[in-house]
Amino acid sequence: TGVVDQFIEQQVLTGASKFEFRMFQSSDASGITFRLMECAVEQDETVFFAAHDVMFDLTRRGWNRTSSQDFANELNLNYGEMLNCVGDNSRNWQYLTDSRVGQNAGVSGTPGVRIRLADGNLRPISPEHARGGPSYAVLAATVQSANQ
Repeated sequence: TGVVDQFIEQQVLTGASKFEFRMFQSSDASGITFRLMECAVEQDETVFFAAHDVMFDLTRRGWNRTSSQDFANELNLNYGEMLNCVGDNSRNWQYLTDSRVGQNAGVSGTPGVRIRLADGNLRPISPEHARGGPSYAVLAATVQSANQ
């Protein structure tokens, strides 16, 4: 999103802040999309944010029986390899870890923005920002306050 891009450009790349992006499973259906994204990165470690944007667009248009192939095609990835990867139930899927981290931090939906200060604990920026995505101004002010 624009807020995330602006935050990365103006806070992370300048060294003022760090940024963690975690995939939070909000339904059983999102598990397959997250597996596809993890498998895409396994084929090409540079495609995560492009995969995120493609996946968001595909789900917004309505997921259908060709969406996983469309996903692979749009990212120029090997669809057969992706299917083998997605079907591997013995893997330690990162999205499951991400979901547990989110649940432990009180995330109940997306977007769910949390901050991690010096003590290492994830918490909402404030009670009014416990749900949803804050504006860039709120994020920047939080970073400035934390760095004083």
